[in-house]
Amino acid sequence: TVALVVDPTREEVARIVDEIHPSFIQFHGEESPGFCAQFGVPFLRAIRMGEPGKAVDLLKCRHLFSAASALLLDAYVVGAAGGTGQAFDWQQIPMDLRPGIVLAGGLRPDNVAKAIEQIRPWAVDVSSGVEGSTKGIKEHTRLREFIEAVRRADDTSK
Repeated sequence: TVALVVDPTREEVARIVDEIHPSFIQFHGEESPGFCAQFGVPFLRAIRMGEPGKAVDLLKCRHLFSAASALLLDAYVVGAAGGTGQAFDWQQIPMDLRPGIVLAGGLRPDNVAKAIEQIRPWAVDVSSGVEGSTKGIKEHTRLREFIEAVRRADDTSK
């Protein structure tokens, strides 16, 4: 179970940990490294990629968030913390960091295998890429296709 939060209070995260007992907490806001690490739960730290005029130094981010299980890389979209369905240029990811990232942003059943083959991330993240015509509602067929594409890509890498 992954609990996704955006700029939560300490009390909100503590309540989530006490009530849900998540496997990971996924931080998507402006949380500091110390804030993320204080709950005794493995965490993922989301980094927004592609903000105009602002290069992201992923090596510095990895160092700063060294306690994170992985960095989750998502596309930068003004006013959104994630879940926009937008992709970013995967070539921005340094080769030596790729095995330790969660790739997010614009992944769908028709492109996730290519993403896995090119980047070889630790994991992939999907949200809007498996939605149907109603925003926020996941379509079972698209979710199944996404999982099958991930499994096929994993099988070819072995």
